[in-house]
Amino acid sequence: MLIAEDDRDSAASLEALLRDEGHETRCVYRGREVLGRAHDFGCDVVLLDIGMPGISGYDIARIFRKTYGSARPVLIAVTAWNKPTDKLMAKAAGFDHHFGKPYDPAELLGVLNGLAGQRTDLPQAS
Repeated sequence: MLIAEDDRDSAASLEALLRDEGHETRCVYRGREVLGRAHDFGCDVVLLDIGMPGISGYDIARIFRKTYGSARPVLIAVTAWNKPTDKLMAKAAGFDHHFGKPYDPAELLGVLNGLAGQRTDLPQAS
């Protein structure tokens, strides 16, 4: 799982939660790092803050959708952008799930556990 979060404390907390549950994780802290790291890591899930520096999570989601189509990793927004319009924009950009901060760790883990085994790799872009 790739965690894309510019707040290093938030990223570390989320990473600890996921590792305690047995998930392999990597973190990036800048928007432009997400695409390359997701490809190199071959992740099946990206937990992505929408308010990333350099490029927004919305734009990153659109790039994933355009580059990988339906073979893209599952995109989960974990963000302070939690207004109804933010959720609509996230869905339109290509996010599969949206968690507003502060999020309920049990709910997030429930979604992740439901995804287990559904995605195994990130195909090469054509």
